[in-house]
Amino acid sequence: MKENKKNIGLLLRDFNIIGGIERVASTLSFGLSEYFNVFVIVYSDKNRAFDHSGKLIVLKGSNGYRLTRFFNKIFSLRKIIKENNLDSVISFGEHSNFLNIISKSSNKAILTIHSYKSKEESERGDIRGFINKILIKFLYNKSDRIITVSEALKDDLSASFKIKPSKITPVYNPFDIVKIRELSEKGVPKDYLRSGREIVLITIGRICGTKAFWHLIRALSELKKDFPEIRLDIVGEAYLPAEIEVKKKLTELINDYKMESSVTFIDFTPNPYPLLKNADVFVSSSILEGFGNVIVESMICGIPVVFTDCKAGPREIIAPGIGRPKLKNEIEFAEFGILTPVCDGKYRDADIPLIKEEKLLADAVKHLLKDSTMHKKYSEKGKVRALDFDSEKIIREYVNVIEGSH
Repeated sequence: MKENKKNIGLLLRDFNIIGGIERVASTLSFGLSEYFNVFVIVYSDKNRAFDHSGKLIVLKGSNGYRLTRFFNKIFSLRKIIKENNLDSVISFGEHSNFLNIISKSSNKAILTIHSYKSKEESERGDIRGFINKILIKFLYNKSDRIITVSEALKDDLSASFKIKPSKITPVYNPFDIVKIRELSEKGVPKDYLRSGREIVLITIGRICGTKAFWHLIRALSELKKDFPEIRLDIVGEAYLPAEIEVKKKLTELINDYKMESSVTFIDFTPNPYPLLKNADVFVSSSILEGFGNVIVESMICGIPVVFTDCKAGPREIIAPGIGRPKLKNEIEFAEFGILTPVCDGKYRDADIPLIKEEKLLADAVKHLLKDSTMHKKYSEKGKVRALDFDSEKIIREYVNVIEGSH
């Protein structure tokens, strides 16, 4: 550790889930290490999926009842802050954000928000969502700074939870563009190479309700009429019981459409970039996104993006500066990709006709596959747009927040 640098902590549950928050924390740990002495504070160090820079510290207090564990973590974090003279602690995820605020003393507590909190907590439909909404209103204004990964998330926090706008700074997620492009050259696993004239669509995300992959599968059934050789790769895991149930329903829907050979489930991988580069189009049917990391990652890998115009981040990436009302009956051929109206999120069986939004999703993909000039344009424009999220640029914005210049 260098004595002329401030000490900062990055607080998150762990690195054993291959998710957006974990990937962002990993990237930040390397970038911020150029400016600060970094301490990565985690609840657990088992089955780590991402590398990190800085000293790793595991919080004590993982045993006992839930409430007991939380208070044990408070005491453990306070001790870590004091012993390592941490100037700031940046937290990732709701539980870590609460812990960060309650544990702060003379250090700065900086929270990061990666999801649309009002909708996310309401849709939990349980006591946890109710409690989280109360805690957000009560605790978040006590933090020193809140970083949201999109402008829309800032507006949501302010409007839904009465968080002071002056406390919130939108900073987009960072991407190590050079590293991602290098990783994309590693080669596609043999099982997923395209065969012959096969067209490959790809989507990435947890197999959960907010991704609404059933809309995408239904749209694929329409695409197969014009492109019999088309294939959809779904890269994502189903961990929780609810997610496992979603995957079961998706499998049943695929079987009902007799598209077993046209849809491939691929487990999450630390390096999805060769799969992205191997695809023709990235397409998403999400009904909710905090930012949309996969949009930028697809752009970096040079494939065009078709994304539903859902809350909150996709429009800011694909059509920056265009704050128009959400799409309803049309496809938007934006500057850096294609937006389609967001679907309603309701599951429908194969014998039910496609809804309007599913047809438009399929039509948007058809435009790209039939128009090589358009495909090339969005491939090149996406690479340019990705530069706005380069880690060096975003890290400097984080440094400004930490140093208190915002």
